[in-house]
This record gives sequence, C-alpha cells and structure tokens, in this order.
Amino acid sequence: MAGKIATDQTDEMQLGKISGDYENLKTARITFVAMAVKSARFTIPNLFLNVDAEDDQEMHEEVYIPDSSVGASGINNLSATLLLAVFPSGTPFFRQDLTADSMQKLEQERGDEAKQFKTELDQSLRKIENQALELLEGGTARADLHEILRQFLLAQVLIYQNPKDNSLRAFKLNQHVNVRDGSGTVLRYITQEFVDPKNLSKKIQEEAHIPDEMLMMGKTDVTKLGLYTNIEKMSANKWVTIQELNGHLLKSTKQTFKTEDLPWYDIAFNRVTGAQYGSGFVEGILADLGSANGLRRSVVEGALIAGRTVFGVRPSSVTSADELLNTENGGFVRAERDDVFAIKVEKNADFQVALAAEAQVKADLNIAFMSKMAARRDAERVTAAEFQSIAEEIDSALGGTFSRLAVELQQRLAHNTLKFMISKGMINKDTAKDFKTSIITGISALGRGNDRNRLNALLTDLGLAAQVPGLETMGQGLVPDELLLRMINAHTINATGLLKSEETKQGEADAAQQQQSAQVATETGVDLAKAAMAHPEGAQQLGDTMAQAMQGAPPPQQ
Repeated sequence: MAGKIATDQTDEMQLGKISGDYENLKTARITFVAMAVKSARFTIPNLFLNVDAEDDQEMHEEVYIPDSSVGASGINNLSATLLLAVFPSGTPFFRQDLTADSMQKLEQERGDEAKQFKTELDQSLRKIENQALELLEGGTARADLHEILRQFLLAQVLIYQNPKDNSLRAFKLNQHVNVRDGSGTVLRYITQEFVDPKNLSKKIQEEAHIPDEMLMMGKTDVTKLGLYTNIEKMSANKWVTIQELNGHLLKSTKQTFKTEDLPWYDIAFNRVTGAQYGSGFVEGILADLGSANGLRRSVVEGALIAGRTVFGVRPSSVTSADELLNTENGGFVRAERDDVFAIKVEKNADFQVALAAEAQVKADLNIAFMSKMAARRDAERVTAAEFQSIAEEIDSALGGTFSRLAVELQQRLAHNTLKFMISKGMINKDTAKDFKTSIITGISALGRGNDRNRLNALLTDLGLAAQVPGLETMGQGLVPDELLLRMINAHTINATGLLKSEETKQGEADAAQQQQSAQVATETGVDLAKAAMAHPEGAQQLGDTMAQAMQGAPPPQQ
C-alpha cells in the first residue's frame, strides 16, 4: 500500500504526493481498464473511451461504431431491468423496523400496549420511507443510478454520495484507483478529475498556488488541472478525505467520516478474491458480441454487393456497351436477346449460413442480457403460462447480482439518505439508532415471488384434496392440523404466523360456546315471554326462571 498522507507535514515535503501515488497505483488496473474499453467498443463506445481519463479531455481519434446494435440494446435493457429492481418507481426500496433489542425493550415497557404502539410506530416509519423516496425521486437519483448501472456492467465504478445534497456521482474505472487488503477490504481510494482553476474559489486558488498568468487567461482559454481526492482508512472506524490540486494539499477540504457513514463506495459485477479491482458483466460475453459484430458486417456487406445491379455484354456480340450507356430510357439499340445479361453474385446459400449463425448468436446474447425477447419461443403458438415461466427464470438468474447490489449499493444508498435526512432535521437523531434498515427489493422481491408461487401451489393442493370423493370419511382417522402442517412444510413455506396457536383456538372455541349459550338463553326468554303473555299467572314463574338463568341455574321443567 502506498504511504499514508500525513497532513501535518509541510507542503514542500508532500508536493505531488497524492498524484504520485495515483500514477503508481494505475499499473494494477491496466488489465481491467483495457477490458472495459473493449467491452464498451462492442456495446456503447462512448461509455468508456480510453484507458486513461486524461485522454478523454481531448479526443482526436474517430470513435469506433460497432456494426451490430445488439450490444447497445442489451446493455440498455439490462441496466433498465436492474434499475427497476433495485429502485422501483413509486415504491421504497428499503424498510425501517425496530431492532430486536428495541422491540424487547418496548414489550417490557409497554406490556399489553406494545402491539398497538408498534402498529402506530410502523405507520410513522412508512412515512419516513416515503419521504426518503420523494427525496431521491425529486432529484436526479434515478438518472444517476441508470448511468451508474451501465458503467457497472462494464467495469467497477466508484460512487460518491454527497452529504450536502445527497446527490450521486460516478467515477469510472479510469478515474479512480484503490488499495485492498488480502480479504478484499478497501483501504484507500484516489480519484482523478480535471478542473479549470479560474472557476474555483479564491481560497482554493490560494491553497493550490495557482499562477497569476493562468488565472488571467481569457474565458475561452480553458486550462485543465488534475484534482485528486484521497480517501483513506486511518483506523477501524475512521476515514479521512483530502484533496490535492497543482501538487498542493487543499487542507480546507479535509474531512473525517465513520466507516458506516463514508459517502464513497464502489460496486462491481464480478469480484475475485485477492484482485484489486472488480470486472464487468460484458467481458463474459465478449466472444459472442465479437461474433455478432463480424457476422452482421459480413451480412450487410454481402447484401450491398448482392443488391448492386451491373450488366454485362458478350464480347462477340454486335451490341455496344457504350451505345447502351448513351441510350435514353425506352430507346432502341441493335442487339440480340442473349447479348446483355445481369451479373449475379449467386451466394444465397452462403448468406443463409451467415444469417442463421447471426440469429443463433443474437438469441444467446438476448439470454445473456436477460432480455424478455429470450422468452419468445420460436413457434406459432406460445402460451402465456410458458412465457411467464421463462420470464421468471430470466429474473431469477439475476439473483446473484441482486444480492451483490443489495449489499454494495442499496444498503449504502439507504443509510446515507437517512443520514442526510437526520442532518436536515427530518428524522430524530436520538431515536435513529433504535431502527434497522432492510432491503425489500431485488433478491428479496424474488424471494417473495417464490413464496407466492408456493402458497398458490399449496392452495391448489388443498382445493384438489377437498374434491376427492370419500375424503370426509377417510379424514375421520386423520389429524387435520398435522396434515395441514405437513403440506405446508412440503411446500417449504414458513408457517410462522400462518397457523393458529392452541391458545387462540381454545379462546375462539370458548367465545363461540358463550355466544351459543347467550343465543339459547335469548330464545328461551322469548318463548317464556310469549307464554307469560298468554297466561298472566305464569309471569311470576317467568321472573323466577330469568333470575335462575342469569345465575347459571337450569330453568324449571314445564
């Protein structure tokens, strides 16, 4: 690991320290950046143009344009799918709940009122979740996340969530370096960006020792200086950030963060233990993208050649080629029927081979990009159930990606957003520690979808079992609760909160018995009242009977 930045040293001893470390650490990312450039070449070249971010400042070479658009449509489709999964529109992607300790404390303090208080508390937490959603939706978070996820499919991307306004910014792999230990834990980030010193504050210009002649340049004369941000872990729970411009540390930019509150975090599609950087999704299908690109080029060029119309004239014919060229449309020339002929390519069979190969490669790429087009079987009739089944398999294939994004992106995004809300007074700082954040989209949504399918299957089995003739007779020798529990377990459904407890069932039975007794007493009283009206002498007997009924004694026999 490159040496730490000791901010209490003199500027002369630290001159260019961070920028020098950045240049030294660049060598470890060469292979990963080169692969990202190649991945962008066959998808959307402008997403990742050069190995070095400095080369992006001045582009002199023509940007490569791929012959096939399957890569561009695929990466846009997959990034949109991931965006809807991790950040669904109009629905919070996380949930706030009481921690186990806080819930236990609540039950001890509130007793029987804990359940009602928990219900009211949940309503308040849902309002906080919706406020956080409005905060993200009201800004540029959705657009920023879409761009971040497109970069995520190409290579590792570093995200900065500004604590001042909760905005998001992405640093591509050619704009940052990092240092990790053997277990993959990040110890340091350094970012590189380019700024025009004329647009900086007076204080920053003085700290960076910007020459006066550079500041006196005209507005149309743009000068770019490298601005480096060092994000470094100093202890188990302490990170320090500071910037360097023009070789000088900008001490006014120094900040300290707890590890859980660090606004810098990176995400990558693939990670390998021991590797300094993560890689993207596209590099795994580069072979198919290259094949699709080459086949598309061959087919298009062949079609252009085949579509060209060229006529030939037999050398020994009396027809003159020059005379044909100079004859107006509908004119006459001296010729025989077979003197002029159209030159044909006659490569139809070869073109069919190329088209078939291209169609197969595109089908494989649609599956790789999780495109819903892959769910359309090549047949005259495809049932809705079959389409839905294949679509669910495609979504399930993203389960591993959802799991990684839940940890590396969603948890950090939710935590920093709630932290921003606390800083703005939207959440009580003292009570925030009593709650935990859970991600409820992505892999969690897939899990709930599987639970729903298993519940539907259970209900189907129960319905079929109820239709079996003689089951009511055979069932007399069975234990209904045990049978139901075994069916639930067979469908791997969590029965917690689904089955009634023995206490609940006994309470319901007692309540039903009391209701039945009250109904019988009411009907008995009505009958006695009618008898008393028919026989006034029995009124006294009615009073005695009602008194005995109220005391629980049986009424006298008539």
